[in-house]
Amino acid sequence: AFRIRYQEHHHDAHDASNNNVPIISVLCQSLTSLNAPSNHTNEATLLSLSSLPDALFGNVGGTRGKISIDPKALKAAYYELRTHATGLHLFQSHVSSSSSCVTATEQHHGFILHACERFVKFLSPVDSNFLHHTLPIASMYLLSKEHYHSYRMSLCYINTLFESALVSVESIVQSTLGFLQSPTTQKHSEDGNKKKTSSKTKKRHKEKLQSATIQHSQANTKTVEEQAQEELKLRGEFAIQTAFMTFTSLVQALQQSSSLQQNGEGETPSVEGCICNALSACIPHVLCHATSMPQDQVMNLVSQMWNIFIHTIPCHEVNTVRALSYESVMVIHLALMEVHEKGLVLDLALRDLALDGIYQVSSGTWYI
Repeated sequence: AFRIRYQEHHHDAHDASNNNVPIISVLCQSLTSLNAPSNHTNEATLLSLSSLPDALFGNVGGTRGKISIDPKALKAAYYELRTHATGLHLFQSHVSSSSSCVTATEQHHGFILHACERFVKFLSPVDSNFLHHTLPIASMYLLSKEHYHSYRMSLCYINTLFESALVSVESIVQSTLGFLQSPTTQKHSEDGNKKKTSSKTKKRHKEKLQSATIQHSQANTKTVEEQAQEELKLRGEFAIQTAFMTFTSLVQALQQSSSLQQNGEGETPSVEGCICNALSACIPHVLCHATSMPQDQVMNLVSQMWNIFIHTIPCHEVNTVRALSYESVMVIHLALMEVHEKGLVLDLALRDLALDGIYQVSSGTWYI
């Protein structure tokens, strides 16, 4: 189905979206035509939409690396879902109508949050309106002990928004050009021949990537690297917005996390891990880039994040949680080095706040 839809237009990503009914519309119309009760149709549609990014770009069942799909076809699919009119706008419209439904239940909200998390994971960045519509739902369930499924989905969604700002420019470039990696297949391959030819495979991959990069640059006014850098900056801006809207709820969830965490759901990120990712995503961004938020609000947020982080993570009783603190400190330290090397203008109060936080974590003065 993937090849039939995108392969004939693989020479131009724009053609695939212009000449086809958007795949999101196809899914929604197909399920609506079944004439099932509206609540069943809404839930089935949300489940289908949440599976769509994984089906197109993920590594479902570890088979992505074994399926031969032209990167140009993947690029066309990526372009369609990233384009506002054919992808994110349609998805947001359905999420908005579903969440405003008077019969929406806790389970229904869980489906909404799961679909949002999947789209953010593969198709970030979304837009501010989307965040302002969905994050209040996520914040509400962060504090819900009796609705553990929706709690998990809200935490995963918020954590993924922060993680999306921690990817590299190279990763964004590869996704944009349709070169989606399959680390699961690479790590667990037991074929000796594949190991022997891995260097050749890497060389071919590099050559194809370079060729696709040149073609992209010829067809656009900006290079793919410049576009990726702009996208990474936008992801950081949305991480800041996410922190403004959810950090207070995260702190409250942290205070009751002992009764909510590790309920047999090993894939759920911890609240501590989410706070570390928030710190790693937001502080380097405000150090290196100007934000749309007022400076005093940014300073208050950064100060609050550091205070919670320093007095919670480095002194945590679990070793793996304590280790997260050093990962965040290294990310912030690298951001400070980047500011120095590039000669960027840096707010002195913000710099001192970052340095003081690094010192406290590194020296253990949070014990005092």
